[in-house]
Amino acid sequence: MVEVNLCGTITTTLLAMEHMRVDKGKGNGGVVVNISSTAGIYQTSSLPTYSATKHAIVVFTRSLAYGRENKGIRFLTLCPGGTMTPLLLSVKIFQMKTLALLKMWKNFKVQSSKSVAKAVVKIIENGQNGSVWIVKNDKLDEHIGPPILH
Repeated sequence: MVEVNLCGTITTTLLAMEHMRVDKGKGNGGVVVNISSTAGIYQTSSLPTYSATKHAIVVFTRSLAYGRENKGIRFLTLCPGGTMTPLLLSVKIFQMKTLALLKMWKNFKVQSSKSVAKAVVKIIENGQNGSVWIVKNDKLDEHIGPPILH
């Protein structure tokens, strides 16, 4: 999980930055949107490793945004809440099927993947460099976290 969720995100983001950056004449700039999770904003005691990797993505992406304006790249993070996908339906946590978990977590609501896709487009169009966004229950809101330290 750490290799895919965190190391994969870091590796691809750094590669994208090298190809996109305008300060060394290589690229045309652009936007990097890293996908985290609401588990990257709120502590999730039932999924500590997953939550840790998603918190790390938020901090990594925000940290890249600070002091790198000369690269011509905006770095954004989207943190979706539960989203109905084939992967969600196949996940087992502690040997429980997802539908059983959904019944157990009565307040856990899932949104469509279309809501997440619309959120990606909206933050690409309007998101400030370093901003973190939550799309949960089909609603998009900016998350204001602690200040970035130099």
